[in-house]
Amino acid sequence: MTVQDSPDPMDRRILQLVQDEFPLLPRVWDAVGTRLGIPAQEALLRVKRLQERGFIRSIAPVLESTRITKRASTLVGVRVPPVRLRNVAAIISTYPGVSHNYERRHEFNLWFTLSAPDTEALDATLREIRKKTGLGTDAFLDLPIRRQFKIDVRYAMDNLRGGNRHGCD
Repeated sequence: MTVQDSPDPMDRRILQLVQDEFPLLPRVWDAVGTRLGIPAQEALLRVKRLQERGFIRSIAPVLESTRITKRASTLVGVRVPPVRLRNVAAIISTYPGVSHNYERRHEFNLWFTLSAPDTEALDATLREIRKKTGLGTDAFLDLPIRRQFKIDVRYAMDNLRGGNRHGCD
């Protein structure tokens, strides 16, 4: 990222607001604009630009699924030949229960989270993913959730190097 690609101070304020206090109102961009002292249209255009530039992946709620319904969840590491990584990731991403799907520098170089209505459905989906990817059972490291920890990481937008609200890097 070059200096000219860096978000300006208003962009940073928008990023902070979107992350911490996104208003759930019928005319959301009016509320965002009022809060920031800019027209609603400018707020929306800036958010679109930040999304195009990769600073915003999506604006969506983070729901505590276990409070809504009992679901089975797992974290899966997959050992994928590097030349097949994009293809395998694309296959995995087609499943509606997959939320995170990302590459890591590790023997298991592709990781994803998967949820399903129950453990039977979860196991069936994993079997289907194994079959569709053509990777053997030994290529998958299945780590079902036994106890969940929430860390609520938030980033201070006045320091875009990373870290959370408490200044940790």
